[in-house]
Amino acid sequence: MDWLYEARKRYGLSVLNYIVTSNHIHLLVADDGTEDTIASSLQLIAGRTGQEYNQRKNRNGAYWEDRYHATAVEKGEHLLECMIYIDLNMIRAGVVDHLSKWVFSTMLPRLRRSLLISPSYCAIL
Repeated sequence: MDWLYEARKRYGLSVLNYIVTSNHIHLLVADDGTEDTIASSLQLIAGRTGQEYNQRKNRNGAYWEDRYHATAVEKGEHLLECMIYIDLNMIRAGVVDHLSKWVFSTMLPRLRRSLLISPSYCAIL
């Protein structure tokens, strides 16, 4: 998650919601109006995460199978549906029975008012 903090600091990326699973990540972000905010942020996050993993495992090669897939999300109901979809991901998968039991998501940080999660995400809804 360090690289999410760094992307926020460097590029103004607003993290609205995320969940990390065993084989993929859902990341819901908003940009600051700058054209390359999201692309630059994801390049930083994906690149540094892959480098760290390869160093830790003493390996070379690609870490990510594909480039990220981006979908534009409108404000209001569509945004709320996406946030709920992300929050319920591990419950739907049958991995946990309550949101608070999966620590690799924004649920606990939101409950703890983490600095990573943009405080304005509620205003966007």
